[in-house]
Amino acid sequence: MLGTTFLVLSVFLLVKGLHTGQARWFWGAALTTAATIGTNVLPTVQILAAGGAVLLLSPFRLRHDSWTVVRRRLRSALVCWGLPSAALALPIAPVYLGYFASGYFSGEGGWPISPLSLVWPTLLGWIGGWRWDFLMWFSILVVILPAAIGATLGRKSLLADATVGLAASALVTLLLFSEFRSLQLVEICLVLSVAILARFLTAKPWMVSVEWFSNAQASMPWRQIKASLGITLATALVLAVALAVVLMGERRSRLALNWYQVLNPAALSAMDWLRANGQPGDKVVATSALRDQHYGWWIEGYAHLPTYMVVNPVRFLSAEERAQVAFARRLLEQETSPQEIKALAEGEGIQFLFLDKRVLHHPTEELVQADFVVRLENYNIIVMERAP
Repeated sequence: MLGTTFLVLSVFLLVKGLHTGQARWFWGAALTTAATIGTNVLPTVQILAAGGAVLLLSPFRLRHDSWTVVRRRLRSALVCWGLPSAALALPIAPVYLGYFASGYFSGEGGWPISPLSLVWPTLLGWIGGWRWDFLMWFSILVVILPAAIGATLGRKSLLADATVGLAASALVTLLLFSEFRSLQLVEICLVLSVAILARFLTAKPWMVSVEWFSNAQASMPWRQIKASLGITLATALVLAVALAVVLMGERRSRLALNWYQVLNPAALSAMDWLRANGQPGDKVVATSALRDQHYGWWIEGYAHLPTYMVVNPVRFLSAEERAQVAFARRLLEQETSPQEIKALAEGEGIQFLFLDKRVLHHPTEELVQADFVVRLENYNIIVMERAP
């Protein structure tokens, strides 16, 4: 969420700089872009895509100005936004370069590069589960599309240009990385488009019959009718969208909680045991929870024991963390023999295994043969300790 916040702010500041030519907006965009890059990989890719889209759109948006003005604005964007952003991001550049060079993006467990690799059946099933949300946003899109297109093709508009940039970044990350979290940017774009339509209605109230106008003109001047009707329609639209979002919000909160929830009574009781029996410095290898959620971070924060996790390595920027993930995956691979498990655990100093039975593929009998002893077992979790 922090990365998305910086991303949206960066796009608005960049568009404002291109519209006004004032350097302060570009410098502000540079600072927020560097902050965006410092948060996560996904917002970093999105800010690059959004910035590129805004810069490509700017000659068209500034077409009523001279080419000298257009060139000056683009040069200011490069000098006051592009170069400072790159300079401020230099300290984290080695981390990102190592991350993208790790090779996780083309193999199993990584982000697919080809748009053809999108798992469309999964996407369609996901859309089916959220059909009322998609129906709401699609209905809004149908209503606002004419106004949004008109604002984009018309004179320069801060809202319209920022919306185009954010929509482009969502499309790039969705197609290149199958990253469905990009859909949150689509929702932001729809909210911005509602604002565009509200502004459009206050200026052009086109959904009123001719009869009503002719009757009303006798008692009220045309300009007052136009302003009053436009404001009324815009207010009604904003209130309708706000009501729909509130009604959907509680349901979405429950769905999100169920999706991201890691701790349950079984996991918590197992972590209580680790907290009570683990010694400082004891290392744990933990499987993932359902949907590749992380037990490891909870164990480290709650039981204060360093934990290697069997999760998707693409989520980790640090080379050290990715190496720990690779070790944990190797330790609990189904093909790893008991002798190898024992040697790996002794070599790395692994003392405990935190195993979710719902995702565990390695037979526990082989872990026992590798000198691990079951210390706690409940309906979901097994905790094993390496025998002295």
